[in-house]
Amino acid sequence: MTRPVLLICISLCTLLLAGVFAVTSLWLLAATSLAVGAGWFLLEWRGQGSAADAGMAGIILLSVVQIVFGSSSLPMVLVVVLALSAWDLSRFRQRMPGSVSGYTVKRCSSYKDMPTKPESDREETHRSIERKHLRRLLIVDVVGMISAILSMGFQFHLGFYLILLVGGLALLAIYRMLISIAGFVRQEDG
Repeated sequence: MTRPVLLICISLCTLLLAGVFAVTSLWLLAATSLAVGAGWFLLEWRGQGSAADAGMAGIILLSVVQIVFGSSSLPMVLVVVLALSAWDLSRFRQRMPGSVSGYTVKRCSSYKDMPTKPESDREETHRSIERKHLRRLLIVDVVGMISAILSMGFQFHLGFYLILLVGGLALLAIYRMLISIAGFVRQEDG
């Protein structure tokens, strides 16, 4: 269930990024973005999720380059959200034990002979976990897009010390969140 969504996210972010480069007549960067996206897509298609980090970094780097060249920020925010979603799904698929497809693939003489129901409770549990993850990812994506769009319309003039304070508080919050996640993972593992 996550594989098609993963491949769609990679395709959409790649095509959107290459399209924006093409509209601004930056053909070499459009070709580069297509190459990065196609490489990531093909490796994910083959089941080699090791390219997720490099693919996401390449797409985000190209998005930053596009913003530097003066493109609208809105399409680039969408590209980044799609790349982060694809990266998350790729990492999720790597962490899932066993088959996550939920269906057993058999050689069948016709389409009608193919199994239509999961064969075990374990596979049904995998599908349930995938559905929950996709729902949570959708919520995060929507909230992220709305926050990014809203923040594009505001400008704040903050002093250096206030920025330093806010940055410190953000780092403290991230640290606390990571400690909380690490404790949660330890509880689940044993």
